[in-house]
Amino acid sequence: MSSPYCDELVSLPKSMLGHYVGMLSAAKLRLLDRALLLALQIQAG
Repeated sequence: MSSPYCDELVSLPKSMLGHYVGMLSAAKLRLLDRALLLALQIQAG
C-alpha cells in the first residue's frame, strides 16, 4: 500500500501525466481528502 507525500505538493499540467493507472474507492478518496486537509492545515467548509 502506498501513501501520498504531502510535504512537497506541486501541480502539473494534465499533459505531463502518463497512462491511467486506476482510481480510489469513495472511502479511500475521503481518507485522502482528510489527510490533505490536515497536511495543508485547511479547515473543511
